[in-house]
Amino acid sequence: MDEEPEVLTTTEARAGVGTHVVRYVLIISVVLAVGAMVVSYLHAPVASQQGAVTGK
Repeated sequence: MDEEPEVLTTTEARAGVGTHVVRYVLIISVVLAVGAMVVSYLHAPVASQQGAVTGK
């Protein structure tokens, strides 16, 4: 009744998937998100009302 546990190699355990697509998607997403924040910061409207404080 005692069966030996099945021992798999690394390739068998991960079903032969060896691409790093998730890493590239994460890197590209972070770069695009940071770029979008920089663009929105640079194109943000400047306070134009009289007496408005701009944080200086």
